[in-house]
Amino acid sequence: MIKYIPKKDNKIDFIEFLSMVNTIDIVPVSDEKVRNLFEFAEKLGNYFTKEKITIRKFLKNIYKFARDNNLEDIGSNQEITIDHFTEFLIRYIFKQTLRGDIEVYCKEVDIDNDGYIMDNDLNTFL
Repeated sequence: MIKYIPKKDNKIDFIEFLSMVNTIDIVPVSDEKVRNLFEFAEKLGNYFTKEKITIRKFLKNIYKFARDNNLEDIGSNQEITIDHFTEFLIRYIFKQTLRGDIEVYCKEVDIDNDGYIMDNDLNTFL
């Protein structure tokens, strides 16, 4: 489209050009990047489907990741803090998304605002 801009009488019709630009769909480059909370939820749900993993198994993987990487606040009840959840998503799923954005989205996943991501939080969020 950039190489071809329609002309009338050898002049560019900017109204037509702008209407062409408005019809372009902006698609993210990769599944590892998200632009908003809706896209975050959609891609996280797609990850579960693609990997054929349950929420419970996913949270166990995050707990194991946190324990193996000596992250702080590892409880004996396999509790996943928002920080553990954020770190896992940044390292393995949303590698191309800014940390600050992922932190904000992860706080939204904590439905009951207790500081932990549990299966009921994720089920409700998704």
